[in-house]
Amino acid sequence: MPAECGRPLPGRYRSAVSRRLRAAAAASRRVRRAPAPDTPTGRYHGWLVFPGHHLPHGRGHTVTVPPHLLRHPCADRIHSLAPGIPPAAHITYQEWLVPLALEASHPDPDVLRDYLRECADTVSVRAEGVA
Repeated sequence: MPAECGRPLPGRYRSAVSRRLRAAAAASRRVRRAPAPDTPTGRYHGWLVFPGHHLPHGRGHTVTVPPHLLRHPCADRIHSLAPGIPPAAHITYQEWLVPLALEASHPDPDVLRDYLRECADTVSVRAEGVA
């Protein structure tokens, strides 16, 4: 720990820091409140992302989703990268940068949980040329 830690700041710095802190406090009071929630839909929502940062770069990838999961009543939106589009090399949740992202919902939370669990267990994302 530097020797300066815990010592008061010299006067010329103290006033600059105080001005910045007062400005930050004033700005935080001006932050807008969250919008009012929409009318409840009666559905529980979930999502699942299959990242691609662990796949070898320079190779294509193959996404396999069992057909019954694509047609399942829980499946709201399933986004898959087009063939030839490489996934992001970094960790991300952006659906346009990952091999597969899905959004799901259902009125029964147990049905939604079972659907998401089955997706996690059966969907595969593999680098091409890898068994």
